[in-house]
Amino acid sequence: MSVSFNVKKFQFKPFVTIQKTTLHNYSRYANTSNVTPDPNNNFDPLNNNIYSGMGTEMDHKFTPKVYGGGYLNYQAGKFNINVNAYVFSKHTFYHSFNLYFPDGRGVGEVKEKAVINAKISYSPMKTLTVFINAKNVLNKQSREYYLSDLTPGMILGGVTVKL
Repeated sequence: MSVSFNVKKFQFKPFVTIQKTTLHNYSRYANTSNVTPDPNNNFDPLNNNIYSGMGTEMDHKFTPKVYGGGYLNYQAGKFNINVNAYVFSKHTFYHSFNLYFPDGRGVGEVKEKAVINAKISYSPMKTLTVFINAKNVLNKQSREYYLSDLTPGMILGGVTVKL
């Protein structure tokens, strides 16, 4: 759900997504029933194969249950101020390694997180903009994706020239 509010020089747009992922007929095994028993099928390919999940239903935790945020934008002549934020709930990532290594490799927890970003810009002419950008203002140093780098707070600056 998303709503836009525009009042003179202000724009405000919050959004939220609430989701639930359900897997039907899911099997964690990638083999057929006629392969050699091995650790990837718990030494039982007849019962642990790509068809062993038929008729099942399970909640999957790969997607966050809640993802939301919004932005506030203020335009005053040649100045622009924008603040945006997003938040997501914890979720579990399953990499394809998890199919081949049933020892927990390829499974990673992504913690809940809230991020705030801000940008102030000044355009003295249509072809030139100078800006300062603050990313992850709260300095929440946690992963946003499986095995990704930690994202520290940053202050950046720059110039945009349109030719």
